[in-house]
Amino acid sequence: MTKKILLGVFAAAFLAACSRTITSEQYIAAMTALGCKDMTERSPNASEVLKEAGVAEDQVIVFRKKMDPKKTTEVSMEIARRVMECHGVKQ
Repeated sequence: MTKKILLGVFAAAFLAACSRTITSEQYIAAMTALGCKDMTERSPNASEVLKEAGVAEDQVIVFRKKMDPKKTTEVSMEIARRVMECHGVKQ
């Protein structure tokens, strides 16, 4: 019985850690990493790129659902600026 309780506590802690909300900067960095590699979230290796950026796919979804609509343009513009920069586009 004790093992089941410990496993349940561990599983709950693991799931909570995996679904924690990421910051705007983490989201921007993750989306930039994809863009700089000419990838989208649907690309075959996208989850690996997100993992390297320290972000899980479910965290991206949660971030988008909770994102302040007033900051959407600002976040999108920053991602675009960084992706253009890594592709050598001058502003």
